Amino acid sequence: MIETVHLPEIRYGYRFGNDSNLNVYTGVVFEYGEYVIETPRDPELIFNLLSRKIKADKWISLPINTYDERVKRALLETYGIEGFPVYGVHQREEAIPEYERLLREVKV
Repeated sequence: MIETVHLPEIRYGYRFGNDSNLNVYTGVVFEYGEYVIETPRDPELIFNLLSRKIKADKWISLPINTYDERVKRALLETYGIEGFPVYGVHQREEAIPEYERLLREVKV
């Protein structure tokens, strides 16, 4: 099973098939979930999440190989910011003021 997160305003496509010379059947089942989310409003909580001080049942990574203008525009239009920078666990004093600044720009 593969799980992924889709960014808003970005179109996704998937291709699948039999890329061998074997006569086999291929298929796919999509399970779809849509969640209404909001940006946490507490900079301390954001720091603890991004530094993984808060335990989670599951972490999902979404590698972006090419950060082009469409991705930036989608994030800004939807959330008002591109995201929160990730700081090391010992950079709390640097991170909290930056998160507070970014939270003033977040769309509610």
